[in-house]
Amino acid sequence: MSETDAFQKFSRFLEQERGVGRRVLVVVAEAQNMGPAILEELRVLSNHQ
Repeated sequence: MSETDAFQKFSRFLEQERGVGRRVLVVVAEAQNMGPAILEELRVLSNHQ
């Protein structure tokens, strides 16, 4: 699975959970070791509506 596919799959999961009134908590360990591109993707996901 490509990174793009994984991102889209997770986005769909978030939409499904929101659709049934659930919240999703994402815990990121070792975030200090992540590069700017990954952190940007996490930021985008955190703004997912």
